[in-house]
Amino acid sequence: MISTGLREVLLAHRMKEELSAAQIAQAAGISELRYNMLESGRGWPGSRALSAVLDALNVPRDQRPRCAVPGTPLSGMERALLHGKPYPALVVDHTWRVVDCNRFFADQLPECAAPGANLMRWILHEEEAQRRLANWEDAAAAYTAALRDALAADPDDPDLLSLRADLPSGLWETACPGSGQPDGQGLIWRTAQGPYVIWDCSVMVPASRPDLLSVDFLPHALSHSSIPVSAAAPVQQPATTFEGSLLTGIARCGACNLDLTANDDHYQCPDNCVTIASEILESRVADAIVDRIFTPESLRKLALAQEVLVAEGIEIDQPLPVSPRHARHQWDHALPAETRRAFITHSVDHVLVAAGADGSVKRAV
Repeated sequence: MISTGLREVLLAHRMKEELSAAQIAQAAGISELRYNMLESGRGWPGSRALSAVLDALNVPRDQRPRCAVPGTPLSGMERALLHGKPYPALVVDHTWRVVDCNRFFADQLPECAAPGANLMRWILHEEEAQRRLANWEDAAAAYTAALRDALAADPDDPDLLSLRADLPSGLWETACPGSGQPDGQGLIWRTAQGPYVIWDCSVMVPASRPDLLSVDFLPHALSHSSIPVSAAAPVQQPATTFEGSLLTGIARCGACNLDLTANDDHYQCPDNCVTIASEILESRVADAIVDRIFTPESLRKLALAQEVLVAEGIEIDQPLPVSPRHARHQWDHALPAETRRAFITHSVDHVLVAAGADGSVKRAV
């Protein structure tokens, strides 16, 4: 979990000093386990332990900036990368305290959106999490496993100790071993509307900040049959995915303000005020959304973020757009429906479709 830059520094200097991991740990005043977790990238030991390790390895001061500066704010580049993601994403410290999040995450889980909120504490300790997560037991086991690892790397951290002390009875024992980790764990949300919604969690360490974790939640829909029925009543949870047409629940009639019904190839007012082809209406909405989201400034930030990813050797499945025209091409040919839906729902409240006297579409805004 630790960045390549720090791992390279530690290993190179340990080899230069011809010392074993046990000798470095003893000189730094930490356990060999903590040092091995640090060098292997499996845990962050806290800034004081890291400083002691760097002293024990005689790492020159001019090389230490590569080893991160815990507590410093995200750089402009790091924030641009986070806020440019079209799905819920956040950055947390090694205790899972929120450093920053994008608006997709804030809209879906406002309880954990403020800096200083703790995602791990919310999942493990809040009753609301148990009501809203259909697979809370699995999620709690995964986050407890992460808490175990975090405590192994930094056993004196007061926030981690508090998380451990407040755990529900029996969870620490039953969650380990073999309970997995948040990375790869799905969070299955109950929604008032149905169907269930799942976020697939992806956790990685930013290359320049080994004291932090970058957490992405990639959403998709699950069929009802794939989720066991829970006795708990479903509660309201905004969905990040949808079933049906792209503008279901968003397109409205400009005359009577009723939601347009979506059929195979068109949207229609229930009172027959207006009918419009799906391709035409969705294309007009795409024109407005792309222009609104992919401004020259946002495209500049995305280009910088892409340069950072490429420089760090991270492969990008879909190149980031470089112009409004490129963004529109990706919208039509590359973006999955759930991503386009997410862009729309976070950009407009609704789309009004007005008709002329003859029933033809006069405008769609």
